[in-house]
Amino acid sequence: MPLGACWHALRTAASAARNRPAIRLPSADVLATMRAALLHDAPTCVCFLSLHNWRIHLNLKEILTMKAFIQATVLAFAALFSLTSQAHSAEAGELTIIHPNAKPTRPGVLSSAAYFGVQNKGSDEDKILSVRSDVAKHTEIHDMKMENDVMRMFKVDGVSIPAGQTLTLGKDNKLHVMLMELKEPLKVGDKFTLTITFEKAGEVPVEVWVEEPKAADAAAAGHEGH
Repeated sequence: MPLGACWHALRTAASAARNRPAIRLPSADVLATMRAALLHDAPTCVCFLSLHNWRIHLNLKEILTMKAFIQATVLAFAALFSLTSQAHSAEAGELTIIHPNAKPTRPGVLSSAAYFGVQNKGSDEDKILSVRSDVAKHTEIHDMKMENDVMRMFKVDGVSIPAGQTLTLGKDNKLHVMLMELKEPLKVGDKFTLTITFEKAGEVPVEVWVEEPKAADAAAAGHEGH
C-alpha cells in the first residue's frame, strides 16, 4: 500500500472516532484489553489509542474497525521506514548525490548500468567529468541515441548540473554509468563504491546499492520528494 493511501486510512479512522469519549489507560492495560478482545472475546472492551494527538475510543462492536486501524498504522510506519531506509544520499558542498544504484547482472554478462541523481543547491553550475569504480575494469558515462533506426550507445565526456536544478541519470534521458568487464557478477543486495569527479566539487565517493530497477526508482522518487 502506498504511503499516501496508508496516511489517508489513518486520517479516516481517526476522524470517525474523534468525537467519542476516551478513557486513558496505561499501555500495559491497553495491551491486556486488546488481547482479551481478540483472543478471549470478552463481552466489553474499551481501549485508548493515541497517534499524533488523536484520541480513539473503540469497543468490541467496532473490533473490525480497530483491526483495520491497527493494520493501517503498521503499514503506514512500514512504508515510511521503507522509504527512509531504501533511499540514501551523499553530500559534497552544494551538491547532493541521490540514491546511487546499479542493476544486478544477468547470467553470463559481466557488465551493468548504474544510476544516481545530483541536486545542485548552489548558484553556480557544476559538471560531472568522470566516474570510476574498482568493481569494473572500465567505468564510463554513456548516453544513447537513434542512428539509422538503430539505438547506439556512446561515451559522454561531461554532464552539466545547472545551478538550482536536479539531474537524474536515466530519468527523462538515457544517461547512465556503464560498468564494463566487472570483476564478479552484481547481485541484489551488493554494495560498492563509485567515485564521481566533478569539475568544482572534486572527487566524491558514494556507495552504490545493487537493486532491482523498480525498487531503485521508488527510493529515488521518495528522496526527491523530501
